[in-house]
Amino acid sequence: MQTTLGELRIHVQNLASRLELAQRHEPDEQYKVMLGEQITALREALRQADTPETYRVAVVGSFKVGKSSFVNALCHVTKLVSVSTNPETAAVTTLRSSERPYADVRMITRGDWKAMREAYDNDPRDPAAIRYAALIKREGSVKQGKADNERELFPVSRAVLEQQLLSDEGVVVRVDGGDWTATKDRQAFSKKLMEYTSQSSAAHFFVDQLDVHVPVPFLREGIELIDTPGLDDPDRYRVRITEKLVEDVDVILFLTQSGKSYSQQDKDFITTQLRRGRLKHLMLIVTRCDETYENACKDAEDSDDEAPTFEEHLAKERDRLKVQISNTLDELLSDPQLRDDLGEYYLEKLLDIPINFTSADYYRKASKEKSAEAPGEFLAKSGVEQLRDDLRAMLAKSERIVRAKRTLSEAINRVIERTVRMLITRRDSASTEFNPTRVKAQLEQLDTALTGQLEAFESTIAEQVQLFRAGNEAASTATQLHIEKAGMLTREVITREYEIPDMARHWKSRRYGGWGGLYDLQQKIANKIFPQVEQTLRTYNTRFEELLNRARIDLERLEAALSEIEVSAAGTGSTQEFGLTAVFDQALQQKLVELEELITLQRDGIASRLESFVSEEVEAKIEEVREQVSNEWGRGTTVRQNTHVTKFYAFLNRELQDQLEQYLRRSIRSFVDSLVLKAGLLYPELKHDLYQVIADHRKAIESSLAARNEQQKDALLTYVNDLLSELNADTVAA
Repeated sequence: MQTTLGELRIHVQNLASRLELAQRHEPDEQYKVMLGEQITALREALRQADTPETYRVAVVGSFKVGKSSFVNALCHVTKLVSVSTNPETAAVTTLRSSERPYADVRMITRGDWKAMREAYDNDPRDPAAIRYAALIKREGSVKQGKADNERELFPVSRAVLEQQLLSDEGVVVRVDGGDWTATKDRQAFSKKLMEYTSQSSAAHFFVDQLDVHVPVPFLREGIELIDTPGLDDPDRYRVRITEKLVEDVDVILFLTQSGKSYSQQDKDFITTQLRRGRLKHLMLIVTRCDETYENACKDAEDSDDEAPTFEEHLAKERDRLKVQISNTLDELLSDPQLRDDLGEYYLEKLLDIPINFTSADYYRKASKEKSAEAPGEFLAKSGVEQLRDDLRAMLAKSERIVRAKRTLSEAINRVIERTVRMLITRRDSASTEFNPTRVKAQLEQLDTALTGQLEAFESTIAEQVQLFRAGNEAASTATQLHIEKAGMLTREVITREYEIPDMARHWKSRRYGGWGGLYDLQQKIANKIFPQVEQTLRTYNTRFEELLNRARIDLERLEAALSEIEVSAAGTGSTQEFGLTAVFDQALQQKLVELEELITLQRDGIASRLESFVSEEVEAKIEEVREQVSNEWGRGTTVRQNTHVTKFYAFLNRELQDQLEQYLRRSIRSFVDSLVLKAGLLYPELKHDLYQVIADHRKAIESSLAARNEQQKDALLTYVNDLLSELNADTVAA
């Protein structure tokens, strides 16, 4: 049975408390210090593993893909979240477990509302102003008597709404859920929330997020479910919220509709997750499978063919999705060289994304059906219960939780191993008659032999690192070509996605700021160029792996030499085995695992941060050019505007290409330097662990000599054996 993060935390705390108690009874000052070091290591592990033991799950997809219906089915609650498909009414909704149902409706801040108003004043069609523009449009319809229900839509003026619902920190409205067991109270709760999410309410224009707390069994498992607006949301403010949310979740449930092709937003989202190294957090959820299955059966009937089984239909859908994923990869790797080098690597990652097929309609039918047989059939076809099980399994592998558990487990094992080794050495020294002078001489002899072997190993590692440096210098020309290629791709993105559309805009639109939005610029560039960056980093990573493989051969020789030293020491009548080989092997494996993790984090980090390399100078420049374009009047306005716009994009191309290339040079150089540094640290860290063994033996001998009579030795042995017994029990539990 898996040990939970909470259980490991308690284990570490109990171990630290046990060592603190031992420290208070410890008769030897040297060992008091050593125990203090182990206690500090455990406290530090608790600090590093300080992460909430809750799981954040984001539901992501385009509008009308069935996100809200899916969430309601997953939570087994009717109308828990709004199923409106109107983009204007969308809001990020977070569902959390609570025995007392309530909701906090969080309004947008005054500062964010002001930014929307200013964007509207510059250009009413600006995507950043869509929410404010929709409010103005709706208000105008009411004033002209065109609204269906004027009183419901706008009971008060916009100015009054702004006064009531805006503040610097963001107004929070608490909605009480009443008695959750009463259907009437649940319906009233849902209706009250609709007052802030329905397009029939003016308040929905001001809503930022909804935090809904309900006594839902599925959420009691420590799950926070986040229902996001659509990927194709026209409101740039909500898009930014969604993008920020998915950076910090444990699992992303990416919804796509059965039978539908991927939209460009879908492809961009998957590409972004691939670049950020977050595909392992992604589950692909295919919704509305009932609709496509019924259509397939109808088509078969019309063609006088045999209708497919539901399983055959889903298998066909799975194959279709694989083709969609492959097409997405083809668009990403348009360069044949990149396709040859990275195609199989990326395709394997993309095809590893788990796929679940669901039907909210089948789930509703299963919930309502009274007969004994039909509910089982509909429930199985709905895929909801299978999804819950698969989601639990994926959450158990959450990177954040796994990392925290590993940190605590390693701390427990490290501390117990070091302390037990020290206690065994001490026990054997106290219970064995030996010549102190002779044993000290043996330790000196061991120290000298070990020093000689480690110096030879240090020299060998230094040579390997130097070869690695030289090879990296030789590879710098190819790296520069990749960087320049990335710069050219940046120009392609700017020209195709931004300059050409802005040059085609009407002069009136440009006069009032309707150009140069540059929305998602850095993300589009990052998603276009990251395969170039990945290829470069993989080259250096491969060279580093070759260095480690060569170093492993030298390490095996060192390990054999250590065994010989240990046999030699035992042959001279030493009191016990030193365990140098075991300590060396354990320390080496730990260092190699740490290296692999650090390299992966650094490599993914460089690709992830590609979307944040633009300086403030670019943002200031566009405002300057916007003003120049707005000031053009009279005959020839379009031509003069075009001149300003062309000059701006020439500047933008030069500036972004230069900034990108500088960023890549710095990042790649830093990455390579870190590889060299980590290779160089193999020796000093292993040396420290090995010399620690000898130091423990010296301490054990000095402690035994300090126990001058039999009574003192007996007391020491009792203390040591009791602590050993407790720690050995801990080792089994860990």
